[in-house]
Amino acid sequence: MGDVAQVRPEGRIYNAATFSSALIALMITVGDTLHDIGDINSLFTLIPTAIFASLYVIGRLRGVSITLVLAFSLIGILSMVYDWTFFYGLRGTSLFIAFTITVVVPTISKGVLKAVIMTILFTCITILFILEYCDLVPLGKYQSANDHISDLYMTSVFLMIGLLILISYIVQNYNEQKVRADRLNLELETSNKHLQQSLNAKNEFFSIISHDLRGPVGALNGLGRLLSQQDDLDEDEREMIIDSIQVSSKQALGLLDNLLYWARVETGQMKPKIETVNLEKLTRSNVELLSPNITAKELRVQTEGLVETMALFDKEMMALIIRNLLSNAIKFTPSKGIISITSEKVGGY
Repeated sequence: MGDVAQVRPEGRIYNAATFSSALIALMITVGDTLHDIGDINSLFTLIPTAIFASLYVIGRLRGVSITLVLAFSLIGILSMVYDWTFFYGLRGTSLFIAFTITVVVPTISKGVLKAVIMTILFTCITILFILEYCDLVPLGKYQSANDHISDLYMTSVFLMIGLLILISYIVQNYNEQKVRADRLNLELETSNKHLQQSLNAKNEFFSIISHDLRGPVGALNGLGRLLSQQDDLDEDEREMIIDSIQVSSKQALGLLDNLLYWARVETGQMKPKIETVNLEKLTRSNVELLSPNITAKELRVQTEGLVETMALFDKEMMALIIRNLLSNAIKFTPSKGIISITSEKVGGY
């Protein structure tokens, strides 16, 4: 049976249709018996009652299949033929049954199956009309006009009750599906917004990393070219260039670490590792890492306001935050400007 939301609308309507058909057949049997219409033939209506009930149970337990839909439709058509044969032809209630099948079948079938079932139904109705019009089959007659009216009234009322149950279920199913669809659309819209925000953040992050990488990578390229082309460098100059290469390579490595870290966070592979770290030393090390960019713009970084303190945080996350803040400060501070980094203790924090 499972969750109702997991059952297709056609399957849910099929279950309602088989239940309603079983109920209608049972009520018709009881009504005909009480009014002494049809004699022993009325009791045979219990057969389609049992079949419809069985189809309902199978549909609930095993799910609705094409075979069950076809079986339901054929049993309905056979019930119409049975009613026409034993209950006074087209003067009886067979047309009511045909109308009911015409209403129900399109809601539980589609495509070729629906075309086949409706073709069989209209073919049967046409044949019954011809047989009765040409008087080729002897049909019974109501014992009185009151019996005729009673039979038509009871059957029409029972069919209307069954159709009312079915239509109410279809409307309820439609409303439930609409509410579910609206909720899913809202969730999808929210997910799209989050996705767009994530994409925007990713694009901005890559833009920043790409821009920042140009500095150290360009410096490495220039210093390497200088080493290879200048043969008359003295030891101090050579040592200065090597130190600069180390600083630039360390800076590029830090930026690549940022990129790797972001990728791990986005894929859910990164979990915070909380530990006690010296915040002042971590800040100064990141200032040193970005020193080539600072030197290039002739900036001055003041760190005198930093408080020597130990704090609990994820070292890599905090380093990334500090580098990003410092990179922005370097980017937006005018040449020969001052960047001030300070911290203070507030209470126990």
